[in-house]
Amino acid sequence: MKTVFAEDSTLYRFGSWLANLFILNTLWALFSLPIFTIGASTTAAFYVGQHWARGKEPPIWEKFWTSFRQNFMQATLIWFFFGGVGFMLLVNIQALFTSGSAGTILSTLQIVAFCELALGAVYAFSLLARFHMKTGDCLRSSFLMIHRHLQTSVSILALLIVLLWLAFRWPSLILLAIALFVWGVSFLQIKVFARYEHDSIDWALPQ
Repeated sequence: MKTVFAEDSTLYRFGSWLANLFILNTLWALFSLPIFTIGASTTAAFYVGQHWARGKEPPIWEKFWTSFRQNFMQATLIWFFFGGVGFMLLVNIQALFTSGSAGTILSTLQIVAFCELALGAVYAFSLLARFHMKTGDCLRSSFLMIHRHLQTSVSILALLIVLLWLAFRWPSLILLAIALFVWGVSFLQIKVFARYEHDSIDWALPQ
């Protein structure tokens, strides 16, 4: 007779899933502490998440560290680009909100630009986790894919907004939020990225 704690039970699988999310979230947080390493740790998190999306259960630490080490330089350059532009947009938005109705219109445009930048960062780090690409090609491809796969992009943005709202309501969710986002995005992107498997871009994940 199968018990609720058997390895093939729903409760056991759910508990294992939560534990894996917590481990990945903790690794991301620890490796992001120097701030300038956020890009590398995010890429490494996506590397693990993309294995999950393909139905695999990899050793989380091993895969995370492999990607963090191999993609460190590129991911850091990409993070500096998105972080720098994002900071300038946030400063502009804050300033424009205090400048009346005209500022409100401009600030709305800036918010749209910030959302596009956030999506670009998601695509860039997940692309870097999945393919061997030059830094410039990764940045260019990330912005092209936002509009080429608009339905997926809107779903990613919606997932981000929902998780931010839930984390605001229940702060303890921060213990899982990043890993949940990575897990969700990896599943949303799996069919999108599969279209590019046979392009000139090298396949980065082990078969």
